Amino acid sequence: MIERSGVFALIHSADNDPFLSNLTQQICEDICYPLQIPIVSETSPSHFTIDEDFNVLYVPPLENRFLLHLPDLYHELGHPILFDDNLKLPSLKPVKVEYALAIFDRIQNLEERIVDSERREGPEMTRRRMSAFLDSWVTSWMREFYCDLFATYCLGPAYAWSHCHLCLKLSSNPFDTPNFEKTTHPSDASRMNVILCGLKALGFKQECDQITKIWSDQIQLGGYSENMIHKQCYPEDALAGIARGAIDAFENVGLKAARPDKLSGVALCLNQAWQSFWSDPGGFSDWETVAIAHLQTVLSGHKT
Repeated sequence: MIERSGVFALIHSADNDPFLSNLTQQICEDICYPLQIPIVSETSPSHFTIDEDFNVLYVPPLENRFLLHLPDLYHELGHPILFDDNLKLPSLKPVKVEYALAIFDRIQNLEERIVDSERREGPEMTRRRMSAFLDSWVTSWMREFYCDLFATYCLGPAYAWSHCHLCLKLSSNPFDTPNFEKTTHPSDASRMNVILCGLKALGFKQECDQITKIWSDQIQLGGYSENMIHKQCYPEDALAGIARGAIDAFENVGLKAARPDKLSGVALCLNQAWQSFWSDPGGFSDWETVAIAHLQTVLSGHKT
């Protein structure tokens, strides 16, 4: 394991792939990241992910050439905040408290639904589905929502645009819900919902309206619509409460928030990238090339 994960990541990071390592270091400085900065290794075969044991952030090999999905770096930086050992740190107590309360609320709500179904002798299928919802919320969904909100809090609209763009490219049903087995990630629509709640809490109303319109239009064009099971699985009031609690917790921890007209550093660049993409799609490639070259120059002073 050490050779395959730890040593391999060290060999394929820093000196060989300095741009994303330097960029991640700058992001952490920008947002006052409270934990050890992870090593970046551009060896992921498919997607962004982070290794808890070795504190390695894996990125696909070509991501250093593009800007639009680098917001996923922020999502992955949110995961260590929620690692069990890190939640024991006094500095992260506000996150620990809100996170635990959010999970407890979901457990209580779904257990009540399961008991009610049993009392009414409802279909076994309903109870099994609710149990799958419960297992998913506790083991992974809440963590993914909090990482989405961490990225939203620290980066702003660029993360919402990135999530929207990725979901629409995948062309899968954004309202998928588990039947009888737990899943690792919430539905794309529920994630979009909680991200938009976070943006609204941060004051990005205009951007929320723009993203909501494009998202809704594309969902409609795809022929998708939300059903009752999805609404039961991801109640809107619960998602809004999770967003408010997470935003407050991150602020109380001392993380620097993205706010309208107050974007700076890497967050400013990534938000400008999405603005440029939507304002001039045809000319975006040239803009992106210049922006990356500028970033590389600015970040060249970082020693990794």
